Amino acid sequence: MKRSKAISAIAAVLAAGFLLASCTPFQSAKQKKWVDEMEDAFPEDTFEYVGHPSSSIVIVDYDRIQVHSKKYKTDGIIVGERDGKLVSNYLAFKYNDELREEWERIFSGRFPCSDYEVSAYSQMNRKELLYPVKDISAEKFIDKYMEYDCFLILYYDDESQIPSENEMKEYILDLVEDEPHPYSISIFYCDSKYDRDEVISNYNVEYRLYMTDDDTIKSLNVSYKGDTSKNHSLI
Repeated sequence: MKRSKAISAIAAVLAAGFLLASCTPFQSAKQKKWVDEMEDAFPEDTFEYVGHPSSSIVIVDYDRIQVHSKKYKTDGIIVGERDGKLVSNYLAFKYNDELREEWERIFSGRFPCSDYEVSAYSQMNRKELLYPVKDISAEKFIDKYMEYDCFLILYYDDESQIPSENEMKEYILDLVEDEPHPYSISIFYCDSKYDRDEVISNYNVEYRLYMTDDDTIKSLNVSYKGDTSKNHSLI
């Protein structure tokens, strides 16, 4: 009896999977045209339809397509429409190296430390797909579409390398004055190498800068690991 029930359950799952697959639409004629438009815009690359993006096993976004990029060897390219215009996350893949270089340029020599690294939010994975299907330059992409959202991890060999709050405030204000952008950044001082997830639990002191789209400072706060009584605003 138990064997029979197990076989029946498996059969039901397979039937449901077959039914789901049979109801899954292929790319429409309109979406096939999107692939052609991608290749027209980026002739140095070749694209192949691979399906529709999904956020779970049952939630599929049939209004967008997922394509394979031969040049970047990824299936992570998403294409869709916004306000009647074709958009994609493709430019974030194309200019990923340039985005990293821009972060390095912005932060190089800005803060006392023995070493540092930038852990930036990946613009490849953004859901809004605001980037045009147009082969614009790296400079124009950075100027118009770069998102100034990151963790800046500063490593020190000795605590004497950590500036005072007033000194750090001045460093940050100098950054904002010299490089005005709508920042949303956390600056961590750490005594060892940590990845993005680990640093949240292992920093010594954190400075959190949040700005609005018009480059106005909304908040600048300092936090100390293990001593929340010392946490406060710097402006």
